[in-house]
Amino acid sequence: MKELEEKFFEDLCRHVEKWSDAAVKAVERPSTATWADSAEAFQRLNAKGWTAEDLKDLKAILIETADGVLHSTLVSIDGGSALASFGRLELIDAGARSPLSDGALHEDFAEYQAQHGLI
Repeated sequence: MKELEEKFFEDLCRHVEKWSDAAVKAVERPSTATWADSAEAFQRLNAKGWTAEDLKDLKAILIETADGVLHSTLVSIDGGSALASFGRLELIDAGARSPLSDGALHEDFAEYQAQHGLI
C-alpha cells in the first residue's frame, strides 16, 4: 500500500470518527448540532433519555454505517458497481501522476481498517 493511499484511508477514518462523535454529542446535547440541517431530529432523540450504553451503541451503528458508505463509494471508484457501465473513475496521486491504487481501493481500505483494529 502506498504511503499516500494509507494517509487517505487514515483521513477517511478520522472523518468517520469525528462525525460519529459529533452526532452522538448532538443527541446528548442538541445545542451542539449547529452544523445540522435536522437540529429538530436531535432534539426529539434527546428527549428519549439515552443512557451511556445507548449512546455507545449509537456511535457503533453510525461508524458501521459510514464505513459501509465509504466501502460502497470505493467499490464505485474501483469499477465494481453499475457506474462502470458508464465509465470509470480513478483517484490519481498528483505528485506521482499515477493511480492511487490498482483498482482495489475498497480492498485496501478494509485491509487498512483490519491492520489498525478498526473492524
